[in-house]
Amino acid sequence: MADPKQLEILKQSVDVWNRYVRSGVKINLSRANLLRAELRDADLLAANMLGADFRTVINDAGEREFTDLGETVGLT
Repeated sequence: MADPKQLEILKQSVDVWNRYVRSGVKINLSRANLLRAELRDADLLAANMLGADFRTVINDAGEREFTDLGETVGLT
């Protein structure tokens, strides 16, 4: 299961997240709900993201919303 503290930090901003990650902590985002997450430029190097949910969703206006993984670091 994802670390709830880490999910809260990730929701704050990518800058806050990247400072946190650079402190050397082990990242656990396994099974996290990351729908509509803004992860552009986020450092996810060596993060455990097994089973995380990145699916596209349709909002109330019928528009598609995506998890933004643009320029994310560490994804393979």
